[in-house]
Amino acid sequence: MIKQLKERRENSRWGGSAGNDAWLLVYFGVLIGLYTKFDFLLGRIDVGLRSPVVEHSLFPSFFLDGRVALVAYFLPLLACVGLWRPSVVGRQLAGIAVMLGSGMLLLHVEGYNDVTFTAGLWVGMWLLWWAGRAESAESPARYQAILFGKAIVGLFFLGGAVGKLTGE
Repeated sequence: MIKQLKERRENSRWGGSAGNDAWLLVYFGVLIGLYTKFDFLLGRIDVGLRSPVVEHSLFPSFFLDGRVALVAYFLPLLACVGLWRPSVVGRQLAGIAVMLGSGMLLLHVEGYNDVTFTAGLWVGMWLLWWAGRAESAESPARYQAILFGKAIVGLFFLGGAVGKLTGE
């Protein structure tokens, strides 16, 4: 029975390795995290498109345009197309898309420097790093991935604790 399960896994649509499965789980998890902000962010982008900020001393004009925020928000979702046929390049492009989209929304005036996009940026970096190593999940890279994942989560909790402990 175990042999049948292994054969079934190896012949699966998504590549069959535990590393690839972990990568996909994290990728779709970050997409869920990004798109739970759908109503809030699209409402802000809509306001930005209707009455755009013409000039701001902290933001260049590129990061004032609502269309840029719209493209940045949907970029990680568009990268799903590259995952239709599992490959290292497809995973790397999806990781880059998560990084670019989240990074642009961190810098955009309509993104409000939200922690969701900070998390997306860091997780995108992890996805990009793990994309080339997912096929060889039995290597030492597997333990490095776990360590890096814990470090990223730890940074978020540390940031939250510092934010709560400091006065305004």
